[in-house]
Amino acid sequence: MELTKTKSIKLLQLSKLKLKCLSIQQPQLKDNVQRMIKTTNAMIKDIRTNNARLQNQTIENLLELFSIDVEEQYKSLTR
Repeated sequence: MELTKTKSIKLLQLSKLKLKCLSIQQPQLKDNVQRMIKTTNAMIKDIRTNNARLQNQTIENLLELFSIDVEEQYKSLTR
C-alpha cells in the first residue's frame, strides 16, 4: 500500500500534532518527541522535493503512534 504525496504529507503533519500532544501529556518524553518531530519534518521535505512515498513500515509505525492513549481518551470523553 502506498499513499499519494498529499495524503503522505497530511498523515505526517497529523503525526506531528500527535507527538506534540504526547509531549504535553508526558513531559518526560519531550526530548524524544523533539527528535521525532525533526525526523518527521525531514520526511515531509523528502516527499515534497523528491516525490518520495511512505513505506508500509512507516505507515504501521504511525498507526501505532496514533493508537497511544486512544482508549483512555475515549473513556474520559464518555464519562
